[in-house]
Parts: sequence; structure tokens; C-alpha cells
Amino acid sequence: MREKKVTKLSSPESTVPNTMPDPELLHRVVVWDADNECQIVLLTNLLEFGATTIAAIYKERWKTELLRNNLPLALL
Repeated sequence: MREKKVTKLSSPESTVPNTMPDPELLHRVVVWDADNECQIVLLTNLLEFGATTIAAIYKERWKTELLRNNLPLALL
């Protein structure tokens, strides 16, 4: 993990309804991708999770997305 912090986005014309305590509060996590030798910046509203957990969730999600995108090619 390179960096983690909570960031508040500001917008003069916010269209988000006030159903959450602070809908503009985001967790910013910066991770190092050793395979591609680059940083990845993740923004999420999952404030209750730590940076390592968020990075793991996104990694698994992208594995699933890549599999889903490549599945039609494999079926041809």
C-alpha cells in the first residue's frame, strides 16, 4: 500500500440525495501493481474497510470482469 486517505469531493451542483450521512466522502487508496510496475488509485465509498481489504476486493472484482469479458471469445 502506498497511500490511503479519506477524501471529500466538493461540487457546487451536487445531485446526490441526502440519504447518506456524507455521500461525497470517499476512501482513496493507492496501491502498487508489481506485475505492471505502476500505481493504481482506487476510490470507494466503503469507508469501514481498510486499504488492504479494498485492494483485495478490487483485485478479485477485476479478475471476474476480465473472465466475463473473455468468456464469449472462448465460446466461439
